Amino acid sequence: MIQLELMAAQQLTPTICLIWLRIYLFRIRMLPFFPNSVKGEIMKKGFTLIELLVVITILAVLAGAALPYVQNYVEESRIAKAKTDLEEIARALAVYETREGDYPDLGAPADGLSDVSQLTGRYLNKSPIDPWGRPYVVDINAGSVYSTGPDRDDTDPAGKYDNISFPYQPPLALVSAKWIDRNQSGSVDAQNVPDQIQLTFSRKLSKASADCTQTNLAAWLTISPDGQAGSEVDITDFVQHVGEGVYDPVILTSNPKVMVLSLNDNYDPTVDPEILLGAAYIYVDDPTGTDADATTDLDNLSDLATNLSLQDQNVTILPQ
Repeated sequence: MIQLELMAAQQLTPTICLIWLRIYLFRIRMLPFFPNSVKGEIMKKGFTLIELLVVITILAVLAGAALPYVQNYVEESRIAKAKTDLEEIARALAVYETREGDYPDLGAPADGLSDVSQLTGRYLNKSPIDPWGRPYVVDINAGSVYSTGPDRDDTDPAGKYDNISFPYQPPLALVSAKWIDRNQSGSVDAQNVPDQIQLTFSRKLSKASADCTQTNLAAWLTISPDGQAGSEVDITDFVQHVGEGVYDPVILTSNPKVMVLSLNDNYDPTVDPEILLGAAYIYVDDPTGTDADATTDLDNLSDLATNLSLQDQNVTILPQ
C-alpha cells in the first residue's frame, strides 16, 4: 500500500503537489482552533509514515521542477555579465587604437588573437576573466573581442558554437577619399607625375596590391567625377590598374587600411571629365568582385576575417 502511494506521488504534477502541500499546511495552521479533545487526538496520532513520505515526495517534485528555472537564471546572469565585460573591453580597445595604433598580436606565432593584458593599467583596472573562468580573447582580424562561452571551448566540436562576441571596430567600409597633388600643380591632373587618390577603409584589407587588377577595381569601385548620379562610371576610367602603367595601385603593407590609386598617365581635365574636389565621390559598388560570389575570397574586397566591405556609401573626394 505504501509503495502504491509513493508511486502515485511520484506521478504528481507540481500544481497538484502544491495543492496537497497546502492541505497539510492548512491542517497544521488550523490545529489551535480544534476542540481540545480533537486537538489531543490529532497531536497523539501525529503524521503517519505515508503522510510524511508523501510530503517528502512532494517537496522533491517541487524542487525538481524549480531546478531548471534556477539553472537558467544563473546561466543568463553569467551571459549578461560577459556581455557587460565585453562592452567595457571593446570601449577600451577603441580608445587604445585611437591613441596608440593597432592592438598588438601577442601570439607566438602571430595568429590574429590576443588577450587583454595590454589594456591593463591605462585602459582597464584589471584583466577580467569571463564568468566561466576563461580569459577574454581579442580577435584582431575580426575587430572584435569574445568569450568562449558556457562550453569554454573556442572550437565547435558538437555543433554548439556558443561564443559571445562584441565588436570594437566598425564594419569594413570606405571611410575617406583624399586627393594627393603629387606634381604640385594645384589641380587634378597627370602632368609629369600623375596625382593620386588615397582611399582609407575602416579595417585592414585582406588584399595585396597585386589584386588591384582592372576587372577587380572595375567591380569594386565606382566614381562620380562631378558628384552627379548620372555620371557614375567604374574607377578604371580614371585610375591605373595593375600592369597598365608605371604607377600601379598600392595597398600599403605598413597600413593595409589604405589603398592608393594613381590617375591614368593620359588623364587630361581639359578633355576628360574633370574631377571636382568636394563634389566628386567614390563608393564601393560590388565587393564580391568579378565573379559576384561572396563565398570565394579570391577577388572579394574584404577584411582579414573575410567580411565583405559595405557598399553604396558615397565618400566625397576631398583635397589633401
